[in-house]
Amino acid sequence: MALRCKLQPESVDTVLASTDVLAAIDFSGAARGTDPRHVVTGVPVINGPLCEVWYSSGPVNVGRDGNVSWATEGDAAQPARVFVHAMATLAADAPPATAEATARRVWRDLLRAATAHGCQQLVRAWNHIPAVNWGTGDNERYKRFCVGRHDALIAHGYVSAEFSAASGVGNFGNTLVVYLIASREPVTHFENPQQVSAYAYPRQYGERPPSFARATVQVTGADATIYVSGTASVVGHATVHPDDPRGQLPVALENVDRVLQQAAPNAVTAPVALRVYVRELRNAAWVTCAVRERFGHDIDIACLRADICSADLALEIEGVWRADARHGLTPPSAKHGRRVAASG
Repeated sequence: MALRCKLQPESVDTVLASTDVLAAIDFSGAARGTDPRHVVTGVPVINGPLCEVWYSSGPVNVGRDGNVSWATEGDAAQPARVFVHAMATLAADAPPATAEATARRVWRDLLRAATAHGCQQLVRAWNHIPAVNWGTGDNERYKRFCVGRHDALIAHGYVSAEFSAASGVGNFGNTLVVYLIASREPVTHFENPQQVSAYAYPRQYGERPPSFARATVQVTGADATIYVSGTASVVGHATVHPDDPRGQLPVALENVDRVLQQAAPNAVTAPVALRVYVRELRNAAWVTCAVRERFGHDIDIACLRADICSADLALEIEGVWRADARHGLTPPSAKHGRRVAASG
């Protein structure tokens, strides 16, 4: 069965009392507890309290290996999927080289942990980066992060066609937080025809391009889960309506629609849980309302306060959708799945 994702108002301690919880994503800002499934993001929720909970369809095994916490779905010897996360101190004023090295180390450790569990198919990643817009030119924090992440992926044997859906937004404090889902089973990655693939961005966006796909689909039996990356007001590779949230929202929503059409061209898709990131608190209510108008009034939405990876972007949308895998989905193919043995 597919992983289940739900936004819940209960406390993290209450959520983690359930043995089928693979991960609890905490937007409260509290310190990390002792349970390896507890992920503290440093990204505050505006319409909370809310906890994003990922449920497994089978038994969950948990542990920590060095800097990495992990939870596996299925048999401990051969899990179907693994949820891994790591945190590292990264001061808001840390020099560019430190930000790059920290990102490289964290991503290296996560990829090694996923591989150790036999789960080399990257499904979805989240990156919460302190002072994400700090610095200028090639020394901007997000650009240095992208160098470290890209180097770790390439050193581990991944190529751009194997990069998964992902998000990269700012958080508050001095802790870089990265978490990801990896799988033993194949996945398929998709792009938006109206956007340049992030991994093909031109040199003006940094020494290494952002290493992610616009969406990733995993089929489990008759169910398909569509993971849509953080999606903003970008056409081609350029921001549309810079610094204008009212202008940016329709473009971001259209981009979400376009990538869903690529992932499931003839299927009916149903949103399960969405995150809406806003740079300014004053935009939270109307943006959330507009997203509900577009995708459904009864869906789970977490509205979060975060700086977006580009300083001229005011908002970003991401989420999880479901579709019937028997209708309108592109089957996984060798060019999309993990093709090479890990080297890292």
